[in-house]
Amino acid sequence: MARKGGKMEYTEVMKRALYDPLLSFKAKGILLAVTGSKGELDTGEKLSRISCDGIYVVRNGIKELTSRGYLKLETNRDDNGQIVSRRYVIVGEE
Repeated sequence: MARKGGKMEYTEVMKRALYDPLLSFKAKGILLAVTGSKGELDTGEKLSRISCDGIYVVRNGIKELTSRGYLKLETNRDDNGQIVSRRYVIVGEE
């Protein structure tokens, strides 16, 4: 693979996740997108908008990542206990 000149932006990736044999490439790609998005891709719906995969495929990848401990669902509630927002955060970067 050859690289051409030009300005490139980079994202740091957890090597532990990259080389985890129990994670599919789908899940690794989702983790890479979440890591590089600076908090902008924090829901399954937002992630599915940047891919040709549908929401169900993205949700399955998110399930993989949460079950392996790479992502967690953060729920914010108001004073009455009603859910205000939900988002996924990378474990270790909260």
